[in-house]
Amino acid sequence: MDINMWIYAGDMPFDATEKLLKETFAAAGNVKEVKLAIDSGSGRFMGYAFVKMGSKEEVAKAIKELQGKEIMGEYKAGREMYLEPAEKEKDLWEDVFGSQK
Repeated sequence: MDINMWIYAGDMPFDATEKLLKETFAAAGNVKEVKLAIDSGSGRFMGYAFVKMGSKEEVAKAIKELQGKEIMGEYKAGREMYLEPAEKEKDLWEDVFGSQK
């Protein structure tokens, strides 16, 4: 799994869905996959996710264009997205994907 093709997406509304993130990031390119961080105890979304884009260029474009943009959850609780390359959040990456890289 190439971590360089992934974006860490933080400060997400707690009611955000995979579909919402795919639609949001599609504005910047080809979204290959979305992986929500789910708490193993409660089964609830933890407010961050990883988004896989089609190319490294699309990763850079998404971060540039979507950084700080408000994303609205189902209950209209908007939050400003915090985005960065996934390799900068390796500890959280391992929480979601395990130790595979």
